[in-house]
Amino acid sequence: ITQYVLGRQLIRIESTVPLSREHRNAVLAAEGQLMGLGIVEQAETTVTVRCSVAPEDFNLPTLLGRLSRTEAMLRSEAVTALIEGDVEAATRLSDRSEQVEKLFYLFLRLVFATYRNPRLNSAVGLETGFPLIGYRSVAQDIVLMSDAAVEIATLVGETDGTAPDEATASKLRTRDEALDSAARATRTA
Repeated sequence: ITQYVLGRQLIRIESTVPLSREHRNAVLAAEGQLMGLGIVEQAETTVTVRCSVAPEDFNLPTLLGRLSRTEAMLRSEAVTALIEGDVEAATRLSDRSEQVEKLFYLFLRLVFATYRNPRLNSAVGLETGFPLIGYRSVAQDIVLMSDAAVEIATLVGETDGTAPDEATASKLRTRDEALDSAARATRTA
């Protein structure tokens, strides 16, 4: 994952002994977790993966918006599941959480690539590299909010779907709306 984020096109995993099933499964898990990553060669002691994602393929502001919208939907559905005591809806949220993580790793890859090569600024939708640190901070906060949404969804399962009383539900809705407003203001800034 680190090599992906750092922008490596080819990543070779090597061992002096045959790779175990756990190692191969970890590579397969990373392949599913990272956008544009695919295994191109396997041998007993090596696995080579290639990343087909190029910085020019994405626009950082657009990607940040997508990441943010995905998190907002995840959080909104988690709060709704909590308010309604809907265990099934809360359980379905894990797939969207994985999507946030996949987008975040892609985002980091593009930020690091642009940082290393400032000529990519316009290719990724920036006038200068100055906003890179801010973008990265906002993206990290979005991931943390996504993690909180997953924790909310977990609470639904732990309470066996017991819905909160109306006063508590109202406070939860108000806090969710306030968080949406704060997140929009942060993205705009």
